[in-house]
Amino acid sequence: PYLEAKYFGYQGKASISGVPISLKELALVKGTKKGEVGLKIGVDMEFGETISAGTDCTIFTQVEKNSKGRMTLRYDRFFINSIDINADFAEVFAIKGHVEMYENDPIYGDGFGGTLDLKFKKVLDGLGIGVKANFGNCGFDYWEVDASTEFTPGLQCGPVTLFGFSGGASMCMKREGSPLDGRAKYKPNKHYGLG
Repeated sequence: PYLEAKYFGYQGKASISGVPISLKELALVKGTKKGEVGLKIGVDMEFGETISAGTDCTIFTQVEKNSKGRMTLRYDRFFINSIDINADFAEVFAIKGHVEMYENDPIYGDGFGGTLDLKFKKVLDGLGIGVKANFGNCGFDYWEVDASTEFTPGLQCGPVTLFGFSGGASMCMKREGSPLDGRAKYKPNKHYGLG
């Protein structure tokens, strides 16, 4: 066998600099390069009752044969798959964010994308702001930024009531679907310029 172990895991509670952490995932995964094996680690952290964060990362190694013909693992690289944050500041606002990294993705190639949602309470009760962005390269550079706001209840402007608005910009990306379905969805397309 190439891998043999009597025990592989972790038991008990852990903390980093006094911040409690919990292990949500530990898995062996196949890398995108030939002969690459990774150890994927998912960790959640809590900073009191107000803020929580999480990340998924992978430590990649190359499987090689040494001079005696035995399989060995050599460290290759470290990759952050995603980062999440959730914060709820009592009567002021709540924020939720997610960033995901792309590597050899069939649609997005190499790059990163994410969302950030902000909901106000008390002072600006009912106001919500959302932002989505993607930046990357799949044989050509592309990017897109999309933002929206919502008002609950709506804002009365004469005979019209506004419940929100949205807009965005993109480069080398094609919008797919209707913007009425929520946030617009974009896919890289080198035939599209600034949009």
